[in-house]
Amino acid sequence: MSPNTQAPVILVVDDDPASLTLIEVILKRSDFTLLLCTSAPEAMRLIQTHHPDVIILDDVMPQQYGGDLCREIKQNPVYAHIPVILFSAGMRVRDPAYLRQTGADHALLKPFLPRELLVAINAVLAAPMTL
Repeated sequence: MSPNTQAPVILVVDDDPASLTLIEVILKRSDFTLLLCTSAPEAMRLIQTHHPDVIILDDVMPQQYGGDLCREIKQNPVYAHIPVILFSAGMRVRDPAYLRQTGADHALLKPFLPRELLVAINAVLAAPMTL
């Protein structure tokens, strides 16, 4: 967890305001500390300044695909340890080869149930660090 807080800090990146709001409601009920943004460039700024404990990342965004951002995060030794949950309504997140290529720690297919999101977050938080 982040050193400045007891609750895990979760960065949620999604260009769809409705999805972002829904995820925000789900996670606030579970007492997570949230950072929200709508673009990959904004996400990188937040990652650099806040070092979140988990990143929840939409795969399909206009400026940069979430999978490309995930790969960028995982190739940076400073941020590679941060678990990334990639989600999308598209089928790419079901492709194990794509997930290996991006370095994502977990994937969810939209629409997902609140419980599925919470299980994914708890799973990546509980996983041992591999670096």
